[in-house]
Amino acid sequence: MTGLQRDVLFWLFVGFFVVIGVVALLAITGVVKTEPRFRRWAVGSFVVAVTGVVIVWAKSQFPVDLFVTLMPPEGAELQTLAFERGLYEYDERTASGTPVTRSGHAELSLGVGGWQVKLPAEVMNKAVRLALKDKSGSWWETNPFYPNFTTQSLVPGRNREHVSVKPEAGENMVSTVFAAHGGTEDSTSFGAALLRVQTRRDVKFDNYAKRIGEQTGTPYYRWRVFVDEPKSVLDSIKEVQYLLHPTFPQPLRIRTNRGDRFALETSGWGEFTLHITVVYLDGTRAKTYYYLRLDKAWP
Repeated sequence: MTGLQRDVLFWLFVGFFVVIGVVALLAITGVVKTEPRFRRWAVGSFVVAVTGVVIVWAKSQFPVDLFVTLMPPEGAELQTLAFERGLYEYDERTASGTPVTRSGHAELSLGVGGWQVKLPAEVMNKAVRLALKDKSGSWWETNPFYPNFTTQSLVPGRNREHVSVKPEAGENMVSTVFAAHGGTEDSTSFGAALLRVQTRRDVKFDNYAKRIGEQTGTPYYRWRVFVDEPKSVLDSIKEVQYLLHPTFPQPLRIRTNRGDRFALETSGWGEFTLHITVVYLDGTRAKTYYYLRLDKAWP
């Protein structure tokens, strides 16, 4: 849910309870002539309305935070790592259709079960990536994950030396993800790497789809998404990361087969927008979006 949607919902709730409260207050004070039985009902309604407004206001001021428990890679002891900095990142689509990365400080704490990361409520419906720096200068990171998925694949860490905004405190929700293998510092800063990504032109994608039956009365499709570029572009790509709709099991799918154009083939019933990250052989990355269409005939 976006900030604008939260604000609209908040004022709808406030307006609902205010209307009830005003009507009840007019009945209680006798401005509106009613039967005694209705005035007794109005007293209770007024109390409920005031309570409702207070609760809605409190929820808007103290959003729910997400606590992520980090699990170590196989053979590693996460408790022995001394983390000194944590960041979260997620991508949003701008009005022009291009992705922009939002980031902020993630608060770290070491408990009985290992390291925990506290994230703000704003990331609850986002595909979040975590990056942690330990005192040796190594970076650890997770693949993108939605809050309703609890385990993630492991990926090498990248340098993320940039300033972010610290999240606010709130209530607790708990999830679990696997921490990634560590990566050492390199000579390329995060800002420079980002600039290199931005200078690359967008990679084009395409898809095919075919109906394969029905599930619960809904048409079901087999579909395939792939890089629609010449060999010169394909040869510069290391892998393509497809982030599907959060209703898919394991929404993050990584493809490394250059021979089939880094194609992702699976099935589903609806159209949606894929979040795609293209990882190049030189280590840079480019992010884009692709809208899956089920009316594109399979050749």
